Amino acid sequence: MAAFHELQPLLEKALEAEKVTGYLREGVEDTTKLELAVTARGLAKAAEILAGQFTLVATNVPYLGRGKQDEVLQDYCERVHPEAKADLATSFIERSLDFCGVNGSTALVTPQNWLFLATYKSMRERSLRSKNWRTICRLGPGAFETIGGEVVSVALLIISRAQPTPATQSLCLDATKCGNPSDKASAMRTIPPELIPQVANLPILMPSSRWSG
Repeated sequence: MAAFHELQPLLEKALEAEKVTGYLREGVEDTTKLELAVTARGLAKAAEILAGQFTLVATNVPYLGRGKQDEVLQDYCERVHPEAKADLATSFIERSLDFCGVNGSTALVTPQNWLFLATYKSMRERSLRSKNWRTICRLGPGAFETIGGEVVSVALLIISRAQPTPATQSLCLDATKCGNPSDKASAMRTIPPELIPQVANLPILMPSSRWSG
């Protein structure tokens, strides 16, 4: 499979040819072709962005369990994110880290369950051994203005694409007892954080692969 940077010059050439031959026909603007060319150029730019690497990737991941995914998405997650495939959210964690350049970081609001469920044990083990977990903030339920009750329990994570060392520490916060987004935001600014040595905690974490912060 060709990388995007190999295909981009060919795509740009095709778009330029379309611009010359298709925008005007007998002196009358061909609106359909113009719209298609603009759309194609936008898709090309989006593909260029998605093919790059970044210093920071920040987002709220999409939540969609494997059972609700169509076959195309299931197949993609199976092939590309086999350890994270149970949910689109966890697949997106790996994808976001892939977007990061060396020492780049991703800041994500994710479901909290991947920090302790056995389904994600291999994913957590590999991540804890190979990535720098800078911040783990348990937000719990009620973290979103538009989602009420106990619908989704989430965590805010900042993970860097850098190998942890014996000196690596993770900043841990717990705002699960705060009932609404405003209180959680305030708690994140005022609660004294706990610094936990990431590498030193590996023997504790690995038997069950649960984050103990």
